[in-house]
Amino acid sequence: MNEQLTRYIEEYSGKHGPLLYIRERVKGGTDMVPPMEIANLVELSERITAPEIARGIRSSCKETGVEEYIARVGLKGFGDFNGLVDAFPTDQHLSLTYLNDFWPTGVARILLGKCQNPALKEFARREGVILNEQNLVVSFSPQIGFPHSTITEHPNQPGVTMVDIFRPFPPFEIYEKSQNMSFTDTVNFDGDKIGNRHEFDAKLFQAGLQVRKLIEDAGILDHETSAYQYEGACRGDEPHWLVQIRSFAPRRQADFVLERGDHSFGRSKVMGITPEEGLQLVMLKADKRKEAVDFEKANPNTQYLLNLDWKSTTKKLQLSDQLKNIRGLAVEFKPFLSHQNTRFVQTCLQAPNGFVELNGGSLQYRTIETGALVRVICDGVRRVVERV
Repeated sequence: MNEQLTRYIEEYSGKHGPLLYIRERVKGGTDMVPPMEIANLVELSERITAPEIARGIRSSCKETGVEEYIARVGLKGFGDFNGLVDAFPTDQHLSLTYLNDFWPTGVARILLGKCQNPALKEFARREGVILNEQNLVVSFSPQIGFPHSTITEHPNQPGVTMVDIFRPFPPFEIYEKSQNMSFTDTVNFDGDKIGNRHEFDAKLFQAGLQVRKLIEDAGILDHETSAYQYEGACRGDEPHWLVQIRSFAPRRQADFVLERGDHSFGRSKVMGITPEEGLQLVMLKADKRKEAVDFEKANPNTQYLLNLDWKSTTKKLQLSDQLKNIRGLAVEFKPFLSHQNTRFVQTCLQAPNGFVELNGGSLQYRTIETGALVRVICDGVRRVVERV
């Protein structure tokens, strides 16, 4: 990783540091990273007013043409670059109408109070991160509207990029602000080759690739050893604004080729490298994430394959949704790498032999009951799951 980028992460957090570095140091960064105001969360909360931050927020929103801004908390260092997905509090859709010199300090106090939650500190501890309040950083930046995007590099298939788009429903009304219904779709790219999308969608998804290209061309990340995930927001098929970067999973290549098994390039996401002889796991079929949490408490030393009902992945993650022994994740009819899926996906892929299948849609999982022992074989492209 670029040494200057490392210093930015250590100074401004894993959430804000890469964005600020790209905006300030990378050619084209000002066109892809929204402006932001950054402050130490504790120091800002102790102030009475922050007029310079209020001025910066107004200027940033004017530059990007929006009327709302977002406040996000990060932690100095690599803790929220390598993990801590959707753990720190965020205050969204803050209106410029109510912005005054007192408002940023008030928001900081609310966010600091949320960061003092013992559950958050325990969550960080379980990920190997010490949460020191003095190292918390808050940013204020324009809230770019829909569509939102997640661009993820495949950790096992070189050149493959997975792009997910989230936008209001119906899909063609992409400029409307609807909080009630949303439309989500996904495709996988091999280079710039896209599968099974009509022309309107193709432009929208291809715009997401510009984010990855900007970062790759800048040469600031180690793409040889790690796959990265980028979050963005865009308007139609315009270039995506980059709003977060995180390390997604280590890059691994299988030393064998699985000739059988399910794989679909267009939408499904198969990831992870198991031993060629397979990985034996206990099957856990769950309708809610909490069932997996309870399973781990009752079976603390058991590694398992979680077949999770796709409806449960649409609900906001809780700090209690933290798994340690999951080594396989299968979600049917839900291919998207949203926050709700990314946290569990990362846990599987950061383990030496973990496996993930999103949107497999296979009837095979439905015939295997909870408690059954299964063998999983995956080469990062195809997978086989069979009862032992």
